Amino acid sequence: MKITAIDLGKFNSMFCFYDTITNEYSTALTATNRGYFESVFKSQQPDLVVVEACGPSGWGSDLWGKLNFKIIVCSTHEV
Repeated sequence: MKITAIDLGKFNSMFCFYDTITNEYSTALTATNRGYFESVFKSQQPDLVVVEACGPSGWGSDLWGKLNFKIIVCSTHEV
C-alpha cells in the first residue's frame, strides 16, 4: 500500500511518501498550493492520504475526493 501523509501548513507543507510493502519512504517540503498538490497526487497515485484537520484540509479533502483517493483526516488534539 502506498500512503501519503501530509503535515499541512499555511505556507509550506511536509509530505511523507511511504510504501508499506517495501518500507521505503521519502519526504518533501513544498509550498501549500492546490495546483502543486494535484500534480503530486496524480503522479504518486497513493492508496491512502492522511492529513491533519486544519484550514487547508478543507480544500485538500475536496481535491482528494475529486481525484478519488481514500482520505483520513486526523485531529491532532485527540487520541
